[in-house]
Amino acid sequence: MDKGEQLAWVWRSKARCNPLFIATGHRVSTDSALAWVQRCMKGYRLPEPTRWADAVASGRPAFVRWQEIQR
Repeated sequence: MDKGEQLAWVWRSKARCNPLFIATGHRVSTDSALAWVQRCMKGYRLPEPTRWADAVASGRPAFVRWQEIQR
C-alpha cells in the first residue's frame, strides 16, 4: 500500500504454485488488471499471452510449429 492505495495483487492461480504479482499498467486499475489475468488463464500457472510469448521466444517446438502453420 502506498498512501492507502493498493498497488498490485498477489494471486495464486493454482493451489501449489508460486503466486503471480499483478500490477497496474497505463490506464488500468488493479481490479481490472486482475480480472484480465483471470480471464486469460487456461489451466496453467501463467496467463496464455505470457505463456505464448515465453514459449515462442524460447523456441519451444509446439509453439514454433503453430507459428509456421500460421504463415
